[in-house]
Amino acid sequence: MQFRQFFAIFTTILAVLFLVSTQPAIARSPADATAKKTTTKLDKSSKKPKTGKKVAGKVNINTADAKALTQVTGIGPKTAANIIAYRKKHGRFKSVDDLLNVKGIGDKTLKKIKSQIRL
Repeated sequence: MQFRQFFAIFTTILAVLFLVSTQPAIARSPADATAKKTTTKLDKSSKKPKTGKKVAGKVNINTADAKALTQVTGIGPKTAANIIAYRKKHGRFKSVDDLLNVKGIGDKTLKKIKSQIRL
């Protein structure tokens, strides 16, 4: 039992380190930040700026890798690693609501991501 827990934690840490190490470093000057602010478009339905992070299709939470999961608005690298670790330990998700059992996902996050994921 201890080996399984250690392996799950080790795998999660490796996934997070991989995600962090593969992210490109972004260096922005103050002029770039100003230009971005002036060109941001508003989403007409919510009157909030678009983040550009939404996925064209729904992400399958039973088969998606960490990179695909982080494309869902509201899921970062740490939560993606937690989803994968939970999936490895407990098997496939039977319903989207099973994500509430994953560390880092609560009611608010689930409500935000529900329209972007599928089984």
